Amino acid sequence: MAQSGTIANNQPYLITGAIGDIFPRLEIRDLQEKHPEQFTLLILAWEKIRQPDHQPVASRFVEQAGIHGLPYQRWAGDPPPSKESYCNHESVLFPTWHRPSMMLLEQSISEAARDLAEDFATQTPAEATVWKQAAKELRLPFWDWTDPRTGTEGLPKLLYQPTLSLKFPAGVTKEQPNILASYNFGPTRPDGFVNRRQVPVGTNKVQTAYYADWDRTYKWPASTPKNPQEQIDELNKRLKGESSQPLRGGWAQLTRQVALLFTFRSRGVDPKFYPNIWDEFSNTSFQSQPNPDDHPELQGPPWVWNSGSLEQPHNTLHLVLGGIGHMTDPDFANFDPIFYLHHCNVDRLLAFWEHIYPDYWMGEKGYATPDQGNKDFTQPDGKFESETPIVKATSGLTPFRKGDGSYWISNDTRWSAAQAEKKYYTYPPIIDPTNPKNIVELKPVDAPQREQQRLILQRYFQFDPVKIRQSALPKLQLTRSPFAHFLAEPNKGYEKVVDFRHFVVSVKMDPYVFGSSYQVEITYVLGNGEHGYIGSASAFARARDTQCSGCQARRAAGIKSNNIVLIPHDIVVKILNHYQDLKPEDALIKALRAQIIMPGGIVAGRCSDQPGQTCSLPSEAIPKIVLHSANVEALQDSGREHPVDQTQDLAPLTPYETYDWKAHGDLPLHWLTDD
Repeated sequence: MAQSGTIANNQPYLITGAIGDIFPRLEIRDLQEKHPEQFTLLILAWEKIRQPDHQPVASRFVEQAGIHGLPYQRWAGDPPPSKESYCNHESVLFPTWHRPSMMLLEQSISEAARDLAEDFATQTPAEATVWKQAAKELRLPFWDWTDPRTGTEGLPKLLYQPTLSLKFPAGVTKEQPNILASYNFGPTRPDGFVNRRQVPVGTNKVQTAYYADWDRTYKWPASTPKNPQEQIDELNKRLKGESSQPLRGGWAQLTRQVALLFTFRSRGVDPKFYPNIWDEFSNTSFQSQPNPDDHPELQGPPWVWNSGSLEQPHNTLHLVLGGIGHMTDPDFANFDPIFYLHHCNVDRLLAFWEHIYPDYWMGEKGYATPDQGNKDFTQPDGKFESETPIVKATSGLTPFRKGDGSYWISNDTRWSAAQAEKKYYTYPPIIDPTNPKNIVELKPVDAPQREQQRLILQRYFQFDPVKIRQSALPKLQLTRSPFAHFLAEPNKGYEKVVDFRHFVVSVKMDPYVFGSSYQVEITYVLGNGEHGYIGSASAFARARDTQCSGCQARRAAGIKSNNIVLIPHDIVVKILNHYQDLKPEDALIKALRAQIIMPGGIVAGRCSDQPGQTCSLPSEAIPKIVLHSANVEALQDSGREHPVDQTQDLAPLTPYETYDWKAHGDLPLHWLTDD
C-alpha cells in the first residue's frame, strides 16, 4: 500500500517492495524494447519522485540518494534517534544492506507508476487494463554489464543519449529528457558538496572534480567547472577492452571476476567454514582469512578459495564509469541513476549465487579460526574510538524498516530461506550458451540440479578451462607440457584438466591511503618490449575529510582490501612462449608488473624489475601482490573410455573445481614515481 502524504514525526517509511504478485526485474534494454508501457512508467515515475514537493518526503529520490553518502543527514524515513551515516562497504553486510536499499527505490517508483497508470486509465479508458497491468508488473530494472554486448558496444546508448522516445496512450509517442543519463541538482547542491582537488602522491599532475559547481551528475567529465564534456568514447573504449590508457576494467575482466564467484565448491565443505566462505564472497575485507605470515599453510581451501568477492567487480565498475565524475566517489555516486541499475545487477548476481550456494551464510557465531575457535565479524562504525561493533545475520540494516516497523536484518534479505521476507521480485533465467534448453531459474531445486546449474553459470560467465585450453593449444610453442611438474592427483571421482594451470594474483591494498578511489592495474612486460593489460583491483573510497564515520573508523582500524585478478590463459601462453626455459610460475613472476592509477587515469606509481628507482609513495601505498596457481578438475563426458592423462576436448559433466593451490611468492617489484 502506498504511504501517501507527509509522514508524521516518529513514523517510519516502511520498506515492503512493490507489493503484489512476483514479477521479474528486467534488463533495462529489454524493458525498453519489449515492454514499452512499463518503460514509459519507469521514466515518468522516476521523474515524479525527483520533484522537490513529492510526498512522502522519504520516498523522494534526493532523500534516498543521501542514504549512501552526502549530505550525511538522517533519512526522513527513519525517525530519531537513527544514525546519519549508513556506509556498509568492506563488510559481510555489503550485499544484504543494499538489497532493501534497492527495494526502497523500487517501491517509490512503483507507487508513483500506479498513480500515473490511473491517470492514463482515466484519460484513455480503452487502454486502462494495459497501463494498470504495466504498473503492476513494473520492477526496478538492471543493467547487465556481463552481457556480451558490453564488450562490443560499451555503455547502452539509452544510458547516455539526451532524450528517450516514450510510448503514451492513444498511440502517441513523445521525446522526453533522458533521466537515466544523469540527475540534475537544480540551482543548488545538497549540503556538503565540495570540489575535490586531487594531487596524488607520486605525480605532479593535478585535476579537480567540481562536485560543488557541476549542476548535474557526469560520467568521465573533463576537469572544468562549467558544462564539462562527457568523454563517453573513453568510457566505451574501456568497457570494450579497447583502451591502452590506464583506469581499465572492461566486459572481459568484469565477467571473469563474476565467473570466479562460482568456483567455490558447493559440496563436501565442513559447515564450520560456511561463514568464512560467505565472508570471502561478500566483501573485499575478508576478515576470516588467516594471516599469511602466521599461517602460510592455510592459504588454500577451505580457508581461502581465491575466488574473489562480489564487491570487487562492483568497485571496478564504479571507477570505470566515473573517471573523475560522480560514480567514482562514494559520497556522490548515489545521485547518478546508473548507480541503481548497476547495484540492481549486483543484487541479481547475489540472487544467483544464493541460489547455487544456499548454505553459505554469515550466521550468528562468527567465522572459524585456526585455533579451532570462532571469532565475531566486526564492522567499525566510528561511534566511539574504542568500539568495534559485532555484526551478524540478525544485525539491523539501518535505516531500512520492514512492514512490521522493525529493521530489516540480513536473514530477512535471503533469497529463498524460509525465514526471509517476501520481496515481490525475481530475475529472468540465465540460459546455457551451449544449449538454450538448459536454463538456471531462481526456483528451488535439489543439490544435484544446483551442481548442473553451477556449471551452466560457469560457462555463461566465460569460465570454461577445456574450451580455453583448446583455443590456446595451437599457440603454445613448447615441445613439452609446461605444467607437468604440478603432480597432484585430482580428487576421487574427478579428472584433471591436463595441459592447463589456473593462475591468479592476489592484491592486498589499503583502500584509504590516497583519500580517494584508485586502482592497482596488473600488467605484463616481455623481454622484447611487448606489454599488455591483465586486470585491475579497485578501491572505492571516500576523501580523507569525508563525514562518513564508518569510513573514518575503518581507516583508523587499518582495514585492507583483498582482491583476486585472474590471468587469462592466452596471456599465460604468450608469456611461456617468450620465456621457454623457465617454469610457468617463474616466467609469470618475471613478466608481471603493476601500476597505481588514480581517477581519470593518472599514474601515481609504477614498478620495474630493476632496483634503485626513485619512489615517493608511502610504504602503506605499496600493494602486496602474490602469484597463486591451481590445477582444475571436473568429470569429463566422452561417451566412451578415454585416457585421463591426455588432452581431451570433452565437455565436463560437473562444474570445474580448483585444487592443489600453490602460492609462488610476492612479485619482486621495485616501485617508482615520476615526480
